[in-house]
Amino acid sequence: MPVGGQIVWFLLTLIFGAGHLFAKPQLVVLEAVKSQDLLNYFQIYEDVTQRLTPDDILKISMQGRFTDLKSTNLNLGYTNSTYWGQLEVQNQTDLTRWFLVAQNPHIHLNVYEVDLQKQTWKLLPTEDRRFLVTELLLPSHSKSTIFFQVSSLSVMELDFRLMSSHDLEGQLMLDTSLVSIYCGVVLALLLYNGFLYLSLRNKNYLAYLIFGAVNIHLNLMAVRFPLNVLDWFG
Repeated sequence: MPVGGQIVWFLLTLIFGAGHLFAKPQLVVLEAVKSQDLLNYFQIYEDVTQRLTPDDILKISMQGRFTDLKSTNLNLGYTNSTYWGQLEVQNQTDLTRWFLVAQNPHIHLNVYEVDLQKQTWKLLPTEDRRFLVTELLLPSHSKSTIFFQVSSLSVMELDFRLMSSHDLEGQLMLDTSLVSIYCGVVLALLLYNGFLYLSLRNKNYLAYLIFGAVNIHLNLMAVRFPLNVLDWFG
């Protein structure tokens, strides 16, 4: 290859290589008021020390050290690491009040509103509403940057959605209705077996009552409904 061609090839490799190195997360464009799955729309950084601060993460972001998820599997398994995510959102709607919703309630989540130009950040409050919910104020027709920090004592799962208040309330209502139906069926069976035990004095029915009560409580704890045992008593 002529020397000129080699120089051109080197420059192209340098340019595209640097572009890959400092790649930004794919922009989430909100064009309609509807739920938005964030799969493939954010980049992550693994903090194996669990000691990095938002200021450290801002520097890491400017250095382009966030990476894309290596697969479409958002379940990263059991890990002692803390994961940071970077999300870029372009809000093309007139709605400014959105919610970042973590589909796995068994994680610890911190969400930060970030200004990359000023290198500043603000911690946003996160509510536990059976899902972890963080309200985002996204200005209309402008771009916003969000960082989130995730750790977990169980399975690390990075399944997030952006929702309007209408979609969020609809999902909570549907989920609560399904769990309530399950509770009603199991409680009816417990009452039936309780009646049989009182009538027949057969200890097998008492054992079934105890098993059923423990089983339903463990199942409901798994989906955080109710959030703790005291909620059973109001």
